[in-house]
Amino acid sequence: MIKLKKFKPYLVAILTGLAFAVVSLIIFVFFYSKNTLNLASTIRVWTTIDISGYSETLRTKIKLPRAYIVQSGSMEPAIKTGSIVISSPAPIYSPGEVVTYRQTPGSKTLITHRIEARFFPEGLDKDPVYLTSGDANEDFDTNKVTQDQVVGKVVVILPYFGYLANFAKQPFGFILLVIVPATIVIYEELKTVFQEMGKSLKKFLLKIRERRSSKKFNELQNDVQRKTSSASMFVKVATIIPILGATFVFIGLASSFFADKETSQNNVLQAAAIFPGQAGSVVINEIYWGGSDGDGLDEWIELRNMTSTPINLANWVVENLGLGGPNANVSITSGTIPGNGFFLIARKNKDDSKRNIEEDFLVTVSLDNGGEQLVLKNDDGVIIDTANDSGDWFAGTSASPKKSMERNDTPSDGTVSTNWHSATAQTNMDADRTELASPKAANSAP
Repeated sequence: MIKLKKFKPYLVAILTGLAFAVVSLIIFVFFYSKNTLNLASTIRVWTTIDISGYSETLRTKIKLPRAYIVQSGSMEPAIKTGSIVISSPAPIYSPGEVVTYRQTPGSKTLITHRIEARFFPEGLDKDPVYLTSGDANEDFDTNKVTQDQVVGKVVVILPYFGYLANFAKQPFGFILLVIVPATIVIYEELKTVFQEMGKSLKKFLLKIRERRSSKKFNELQNDVQRKTSSASMFVKVATIIPILGATFVFIGLASSFFADKETSQNNVLQAAAIFPGQAGSVVINEIYWGGSDGDGLDEWIELRNMTSTPINLANWVVENLGLGGPNANVSITSGTIPGNGFFLIARKNKDDSKRNIEEDFLVTVSLDNGGEQLVLKNDDGVIIDTANDSGDWFAGTSASPKKSMERNDTPSDGTVSTNWHSATAQTNMDADRTELASPKAANSAP
């Protein structure tokens, strides 16, 4: 009989493969089932029950937990930006619980906020209605939430794991966190398998030489053949299972890498597209490069926060915004841009300019009428956004009536001219002015 201890390496390989399979299953269920199993939706199970000769088919609804990445700070400090929350369905929800719900019935837009109050407007035998708000928000949410809108209550919070998940969905992160580790594991397991095969073969040959003259040679040969045959079976299993397990991991994470992104509001996203401080989180939204009529130095630019979280702009830099030479780059010494808000960098203050709204940062802005490229970098030197190319300005005019260069409402690549337009309306400018611009306000329609 073959002793179990001889096959411990194979058992390790088998357990490793099974572990991979379990991990990949968790990934499928909680993170990336949207495009494959659609486990976030209700799974319907038909069960037949026979009672006293009477058969009835019941449709039972089973709702599974689902994970989401927090993209804003509306629930801080309880839930940090970049966390992963797992929301599990429940029959009813109580005040004080944090729940994930659809913004409107049937909507794909999801919000995670705390229940502040629960009402039964149609009676205690009917579904309740919830009043919610974010911990960091001063006011209650505008609309009440019905029972059908609630996806589940938050049962697990994994702080900052969303950043890792977001990194894993990028090409470099996918290679570093998935392909490289899986390749190493498979290599190590295959190396162990072949080492054990070599040891078994050496022992077999040694025993043949030692007992070649023995009368029990034939019996020994048959016995070793049986052992070798059994070992070969374990080798095959030990080789296949980790490979299958790693394959499941590849499939699970690859499906997430190529999965479509869902839209969201306030703080929940299926796969976060933008975090504060990342490229695209703040854009150069409007450039008033031509100055005002009668004052060519009345120049400014407007930044726009594309996230719902306030962002500290201290030590951020806008290249080519200042005067030539060492001063061409403007460093923002202090200031915070509100969530989904604007930040105005101007050469002149409100009283000395032709606008009727305060600036956020006053500095010597100097924009060349012949055009130049502006580059926005965060305090780590990472490029966040780029506006214009090295040629003429894409839009706007220095002729009367002067017009600012505005970004389209849904910002795309700032170095492409079709993503900009000349202002067509006036907002937050002095009432007697003819200039068209919209400082610290939504841009006009093209």
